[in-house]
Amino acid sequence: LLTFKFGYDNLDHAVFATHGLKLDLTGQFYHQAIGSDLNYQKLSLYARAHANLGPHIMLLSDLTVETALNSTLPDYEYFAVGGFNLLSGFRQGQQTGRQALVMRAGGLFDLPSPVAKFGATEYKFLGLIHAGNAWDTTYRKIKLSELNYGGTAAIIWDTQFGVIQLGIGYTDNASLRYHLSLGRVF
Repeated sequence: LLTFKFGYDNLDHAVFATHGLKLDLTGQFYHQAIGSDLNYQKLSLYARAHANLGPHIMLLSDLTVETALNSTLPDYEYFAVGGFNLLSGFRQGQQTGRQALVMRAGGLFDLPSPVAKFGATEYKFLGLIHAGNAWDTTYRKIKLSELNYGGTAAIIWDTQFGVIQLGIGYTDNASLRYHLSLGRVF
């Protein structure tokens, strides 16, 4: 197994960033020439950008691309999309394949209230549109006409206990799903 990772993060806040960029690139290469019993490759790219559009609106976009290139992955290595962060109308990991693509764009909007609730230091409304899918084919045979589209709406609290998000998501070819989580937002 040969692995490489590259990361870059200059976001000014872990949850409610007003500007910055985050990149994560990971590659895994299995080949008999380097002592592996298997022979396949995996590449994953995650990119997120935030921009301030005024005192109460932060725009954000992110992109997740995962590929096995032209290799054949074992079933347990397939990429999975679904859940709040990757096509929110699908269950967590509901769509799987050797290739995956998810694009999201939207914003974080301040909610008017002078009083912090539930121990929150900050809370905002999140609105996103998304497109993506997972394919069990080579990347050359991917058809963008097979993308699933939808959106997400949520309230996010940054509390002393961690980030809480309560939201709803929809993706065509899936269903309306409700989400409640404590922990990581993006």
